[in-house]
Amino acid sequence: MRTHLTIKQEEKIVTTAVIIPVMIILFIFIITPIISIFVFSLTSAELGFTEFNFIGLKNYIKLFQANRFQEAVITTMIFLAGSIILQMLLGIGIAILIYKTKFLRGLMRTIILIPMIISPIIVGIIWRIILMPSFGGLNLILKTFGISNPPPWLASIFLARLSIIMAATWEWTPFVILLVLAGLESLPEEPFEALKIDGANFFQENIYYTLPMLKNVIYVVIVFRVIECLKIFPLIYAMTRGGPADSTADLTYFIYNESFKFFKVGYASASSIILLLITVIVIVVLNRTFKKEKAI
Repeated sequence: MRTHLTIKQEEKIVTTAVIIPVMIILFIFIITPIISIFVFSLTSAELGFTEFNFIGLKNYIKLFQANRFQEAVITTMIFLAGSIILQMLLGIGIAILIYKTKFLRGLMRTIILIPMIISPIIVGIIWRIILMPSFGGLNLILKTFGISNPPPWLASIFLARLSIIMAATWEWTPFVILLVLAGLESLPEEPFEALKIDGANFFQENIYYTLPMLKNVIYVVIVFRVIECLKIFPLIYAMTRGGPADSTADLTYFIYNESFKFFKVGYASASSIILLLITVIVIVVLNRTFKKEKAI
């Protein structure tokens, strides 16, 4: 005798059939590498050596006592804050201007995609050339305006950090523009027309209506940009190699050095776990912040 399944039972079977393969793939390609890195972080493993000892949390203790690691964390936070603030301000502002200028929307979408389609390492090389002290494009422009001694962009600690932030902003602001522009195009037109009738100016319209309506989009954009800004290694490698005086060596560059320059795989693995924890903490804080705003 055949048994007939209810709709709920069928949904459970289909859901299980879809979720189980996805969970297996996630475990193999995401969870397993993370577990492996964590295990390595508890050992004295070195690149090229097959024998290593279990040393517990010694790598983590050593990290928090190391000045270079502390400086790398500070540099990471500087790059993260500087890049996110600049990219969001420019991205949202430019997206609103493009949205208002409807006849240029298609052309602008094509133009702003150019930085995003270039490989990050090539972006770093381009900006290194632009910021060359003698023949760099930026310094040549400054000289035409009468500045005979343009700043040493990649030789000063402050300016080198600023240069990395500028390059990251140039590369990824288009991402912010595209997502915010998509959010703007999904908004209804009627409230904009009502605001104009009520006499609202450009700034009042965008501050009191547009930005509050784009909260969800802005949250998604910030989350994506936080994740990407914590992977800024290609720009640092191409532009400064962590210099001057390790001032641009963030956590990703610190991990690279410990792994492939000093061959300390266990030590570098501990650094990677801390970088992962920082990423998770930042995302959780952002999530709670936006949830509180929604509740209000």
